[in-house]
Amino acid sequence: TLLVDMSGSMSSYRKISVANECVIALSECLEGTGIKYRVVGFNNLRGLGYGGIEGLKTKFHNHDPLDTFVFKDFNDNLRSAIPMLGTLDHFPLGDNSDYDFVANELTILKDRKETRKVLITLSDGHPAHHGDSNRTEIVKLMKAMLIRNKKKHKIESIGIGIKSNAVEEIYPDSVVVNDVQELAGSMFNKLTQLLVKGK
Repeated sequence: TLLVDMSGSMSSYRKISVANECVIALSECLEGTGIKYRVVGFNNLRGLGYGGIEGLKTKFHNHDPLDTFVFKDFNDNLRSAIPMLGTLDHFPLGDNSDYDFVANELTILKDRKETRKVLITLSDGHPAHHGDSNRTEIVKLMKAMLIRNKKKHKIESIGIGIKSNAVEEIYPDSVVVNDVQELAGSMFNKLTQLLVKGK
């Protein structure tokens, strides 16, 4: 699964455009292998201007609604998905509660029949949203979740930092990309090792 951060910060410095180019390049790489994959974007667009929930005794790590955009599902071919993928860079707005979206995709992946499963998240920073947990707590939760799913469900996780190294704090494997050309070489070799063996 390719999971793309489409929060407001991705609109600066062509970050969402770089992410879009990387997604298309990765999709083209995967398309000829027979590997099933999907492309999903996320943000908390509907949480814009939302100040949180007052007066609750129970605390929640996130108060924002989740907005998920499926650009290509597992059984779609790339040709039919290209028109939708071409609109990915039109969406950046709102917050990014990464933990929730990563958790959702891990749940979907763990039920897949493939032997090797990989979640690749493209993001420009740390989780940022309304909630009762601070960034340090969310990062700790994410790291524990990724480790747990690797041990229990054999799901590998890779972070691609779009003009940011924040992914290095969260993902066990990561790479920083400032331009789509930087995906070549070591990144594609890493993907080949993780994906092709388990298709």
